[in-house]
Amino acid sequence: MKVLSLICSGLIVLASCSSGGLKDGGGKQFGSAFDTSSAVSMSALASQMGDKSSMDCTVKGTISEVCQSEGCWFTVQNEGAEPVTVRMRDHGFTVPKNIAGKVVFFKGTAKTDTTSVETLRDYAKDADKSEAEIEAIQSPKVELVVEADGVLLQ
Repeated sequence: MKVLSLICSGLIVLASCSSGGLKDGGGKQFGSAFDTSSAVSMSALASQMGDKSSMDCTVKGTISEVCQSEGCWFTVQNEGAEPVTVRMRDHGFTVPKNIAGKVVFFKGTAKTDTTSVETLRDYAKDADKSEAEIEAIQSPKVELVVEADGVLLQ
């Protein structure tokens, strides 16, 4: 009986750890499911933010870079500006490390945030940057970031 309980418990844990299933024409879902019909581009999000300190959003974009350590963040191209960092809220889920260049939808909270030198250097290490590039980071960065609740990879 104990063996059967352990097996069932193990299957429940494995099922709950699944990153997602198929949604919206075969995309891969990570985190919470969401509707993509109201998605805006990254540049539209930046202009909608205006003077707001934060706002809920659903965005469509192209991934530039992915955390190569855990898949716990990625950057999205932002036409005519620096890429925007998307972090998984509370490290609640991760994405595959090999998705740079892919189209993605994500839902979460956009906010203007100050990223410390230490965190910027950690991001650079996670992105497999050279030691010289890491050491060149000398000041914090005020930037638009998104805390994602869900990601849909196309």
